Amino acid sequence: MSLANQDVVARSSMISGDVESVDELFDDPELMLSVEDQPGVAGTRWREMRAARPGASTGVIELSYGGLLLADARLSDELWPLWSYLLAMIEEYLADGVGQAAFPNRPVHIVLRDRDDTSYFAVGDIELDVHAPSLIHGLLEGAEAFFTWLLEECEEEDAAGELAVIGQIRAEIADEDESEF
Repeated sequence: MSLANQDVVARSSMISGDVESVDELFDDPELMLSVEDQPGVAGTRWREMRAARPGASTGVIELSYGGLLLADARLSDELWPLWSYLLAMIEEYLADGVGQAAFPNRPVHIVLRDRDDTSYFAVGDIELDVHAPSLIHGLLEGAEAFFTWLLEECEEEDAAGELAVIGQIRAEIADEDESEF
């Protein structure tokens, strides 16, 4: 397993309106509403989107590891399912040494696995040697921030199940060798 602890960024943003191309998101950063930095505005956008298209949760997870960008607006997708899939991937990894998921609406696969005493994380064609505990903690923090925001800002949504999964994963990690996690 990799020994170097790395910074992990895992942040959620809503797309503020109808966007016809990804280039628009890069040209006008105000089209992205961070759930951490703009919780009320992002919550309003969430409710509007869900009213127009029940079940929709289109947004972006900005994901980087050690300063290397792994996901951004080019991979906008359904936030709720994507965070849920990432949690399932972590559970699989902790159980079997390999966890896999995919973006809900894109042909992009995500894999966390151990091979030859090293942990690897892949998003699409990008694969990195990672410090799995750092990555997992960063993903859990991002997921918790998203689902907590959802409960606080969008009271009609029930993300308690996902928060319970995060708690279960953290409890499992706490039971592991503390030097590893």
